[in-house]
Amino acid sequence: MQSEIQTFLEHLAINKRCSINTIAAYRNDLGQFQSYLTSSPTEASGVNFWRDLAEGMIHAYVHYLQEQRYASATVARKVAAVRSFLNHLQETGHLADGISSVIRPPKVEKKLPQPIDADTIQRLLAEPARGRGTKSVRDKALLEVLCATGMRVTEVVNLNVEDVDPSAQTVTCGARSLRRRVMTVYPAAADALHNYLALDQGRAALLKQPDDQALFLNQRGQRLTRQGLWLIIREYANAVGIGDTITPHALRHSFAAHLLNNGTDPQDVQKRMGNLSVGSTKFYRMQNQKSSNEVLLDGIPYERPAHDHIISTRRLPRSGDIHS
Repeated sequence: MQSEIQTFLEHLAINKRCSINTIAAYRNDLGQFQSYLTSSPTEASGVNFWRDLAEGMIHAYVHYLQEQRYASATVARKVAAVRSFLNHLQETGHLADGISSVIRPPKVEKKLPQPIDADTIQRLLAEPARGRGTKSVRDKALLEVLCATGMRVTEVVNLNVEDVDPSAQTVTCGARSLRRRVMTVYPAAADALHNYLALDQGRAALLKQPDDQALFLNQRGQRLTRQGLWLIIREYANAVGIGDTITPHALRHSFAAHLLNNGTDPQDVQKRMGNLSVGSTKFYRMQNQKSSNEVLLDGIPYERPAHDHIISTRRLPRSGDIHS
């Protein structure tokens, strides 16, 4: 049974070009499903071949997940992973047709992302400059890129030196994936990147291997990890008193929500965010538009006067700003 799972994971990596994190999630979820089928003291126990899988076993597994007090979104993800895997088994002739159709993932209540106001963003961006040395230079560039692009955490840590061009004020995101796009960043972000790359106390001070192409390095000279990036954000968020409200994904939510609520076309935001489905982007439009007088426009903190109810004339991203 494990060999079929491994073949499916290879299919995701090679044919679907899924990310390492996506494949890891599938491996975990399908491993849990296999363990349930082969060792749980239920009617499903004793299954040693996928061809022996029955509809009742699938229903029992969904019920089992719900009893584990997982969040509904977690249950839905695990069930979706199983359904995708079973569809693959059917397509490759390892499972009878129709089995996967019985799977009905639970409904997930979507929580509206709350955008972070511009004053908070400005305080966060200013905090690294209060320090000195290499860490301050790196962290300033890191936070500016996050706020200027709305990139995913994984996309930021996967950036290579060749993916950024401070002089042209561009960042190439997902250069080696289906979500590749070239984005223009505002001058402050470009300047922060230039300093990080050009100054002796910038990236050069962290570099251990001359041929290492990773853009953001940790203190050991290795590529910064997602966990490391989160710790950096948490450090500065705590410093300005907002540690309980900011996450890396909250910055991405804010970027999209503000652009959409200020009139940017969903398809333009979709390209900039790297969403494969415009539906993922339109979800941000559901955000409560009763916000403060502060907004983010094209990743630039901008505070409009209290009496001004008109969107700023500061240029919003157009489709020409994002190149695939």
